[in-house]
Amino acid sequence: PPKNPAETEHANGIDTDGSPHCKGMLWRGWDSHEFGLEMQKPWAVLLLDGKKTIETRAYACPNALMGKKIYILMSQQGKEGKSSLGNVIPLSTNNEAVEIAGWCVFENQVKYTEKNTFQQDYEKHLVEVDSAYGWSGKTTSIYGWVVREVHRMSVEEKASLRHAILTRRLRSLFQIDTEGVSNMSIHRVSDKKKRKTISKQSDGKKRKKKRY
Repeated sequence: PPKNPAETEHANGIDTDGSPHCKGMLWRGWDSHEFGLEMQKPWAVLLLDGKKTIETRAYACPNALMGKKIYILMSQQGKEGKSSLGNVIPLSTNNEAVEIAGWCVFENQVKYTEKNTFQQDYEKHLVEVDSAYGWSGKTTSIYGWVVREVHRMSVEEKASLRHAILTRRLRSLFQIDTEGVSNMSIHRVSDKKKRKTISKQSDGKKRKKKRY
């Protein structure tokens, strides 16, 4: 396989089409944000249990995400090979559709260009060759994202991200934003305090008028 599959994929045309939900492999944002990978059940469970050590995709993982913590966005089992999520997802109102179940770190990736080579790694990726995620008659390559580390999150860890907003950036890769949500909460609290202060001031003025 090539040393940098993502660079090859970039040259082959997977790049931004002007949409905020289809970023290129060389997008600078890969270096400056946190990201999550959508995985349907049971694949997400198998990965977090350490049984699935290679995640297979039809596209390369951006090189900037190698060695970086990527959250696992566990969605319900649906149609194979099709995302069940929208492009922008506020977790506070979509907690049944997707759950941040844990995170993983990918150490490198391989590019399968032959069916036999793909089959030989079955014990690592657990994908049946004749499944929708496998090797069909039209398949020319499949990418294997090699897992280095996994972590299943606790209830407390999940709670810290319950108000996050997910934004699709490339296929099943979503940017995870929490800073804006926190700021919004602060503004709401500040607005409430302002309203209370104004209300108290108004009440004080009314009481003063009654005294005179």
